[in-house]
Formats: sequence, C-alpha cells, structure tokens
Amino acid sequence: YLPAEAGVLSNDNLTVIYPSGYKKIAEVITKGLKRSIFDFQTRLGQYPDIPIEIEILSQDKDYLERVESGQAIIEFSLACYLPREKKILVRDPKDQKNFKQLNKILLHEYIHHFVYHYWPDAPLWFHEGMAVYFTGDLDFDREWNFIRNYILGNSLQLREMRFQYPRNVLEWDSFYAKSGLAVRYLYQKQRSGFLKLW
Repeated sequence: YLPAEAGVLSNDNLTVIYPSGYKKIAEVITKGLKRSIFDFQTRLGQYPDIPIEIEILSQDKDYLERVESGQAIIEFSLACYLPREKKILVRDPKDQKNFKQLNKILLHEYIHHFVYHYWPDAPLWFHEGMAVYFTGDLDFDREWNFIRNYILGNSLQLREMRFQYPRNVLEWDSFYAKSGLAVRYLYQKQRSGFLKLW
C-alpha cells in the first residue's frame, strides 16, 4: 500500500512513507527514532535486525480507517502499531510543536514491534509495561493513579490484563501504570532473569 504522491525514506531497518510535503518531518522522525531505538536496545543488550515501516497519514479519516481495518487498539495518541502489517501508523504530525513527545510515542509503538518479534503471544500487560517503562512514561502522576485505584479496589490482577484493556477508558492510565511497574520490577529486581528472556 503506497498513498498517491508519497515519498519513501529508508535508513537501515527503518522505512518512512510520507505524503507530499512531509519530507522534512519524515527526516526528523527517522533521525530521532533511530537514536531512541538504539538506546532502548542497548538497555536490553539486544540488537535484533528487524525492519519496521512507519506511514504518515495526513488525513484523520485515513488514519482511523486504517486503524480500524488493522484491528489495532485505538489509543488517544498520534500513532498506533499494526502487528499484522508490522507497521506504525502516524496521525498527521504537521502541527506538532513537540517532536520530542512524538518520538517518545513512536518509540512506544516500536517497542510493541520489538516484543512481537520475540513473542507473538506476549500478554498485553507485558507489551504496555515494556513500552511505558522504557519510554520513561512511568511518572509520578501515573503511579499515584495506580495507587489510588489499588486502594479503592479497582486494580486488575496481571492475569486479568493478558488480552484486553479495561472497559472504562478512565482506568487505562492505571492499567498502563501497573504494567509499567511490573516491568520495572522485573528489570530492576530480577535483571539477570529478565535479560535472559531475550
């Protein structure tokens, strides 16, 4: 699938497909994400040679159609990962003033790709925990949200977080936090076993 008047930018295992007029954005995305991927892989000591494709969509309707057709989880985000296509879709980033935040979102989606490479059936909490923890998204507010939900008895067990997000979108932040805390525990307290997983 290649949109009309699209350009393609390839750099090692990273390919960015972009609409007309988005070449500079594609270059910025490629440069930032390549560095972030390298830093992430260095933390795990694993450098798999897995290609990833990123497609920038300039129309919201195109983004939503592709997300739905790929059966990806619609997060309130600028990007999503489609495992069957091994592709990250990016909602129009032209008005972005903070490309650092976009880079963090793209690294989050890349980490899903990385986990799928090793385990196609990894539980959802592990996917999100890896992405949240290794992008630095496990902040105080997120942890506090989890603690509050835990005290109120609204926290799911990890076994209940294997296949789907909570029905209530308001509980997603707590879901992400618990997932990130679980991965943080594995990475910091069980480091040798965690690294052997890979």
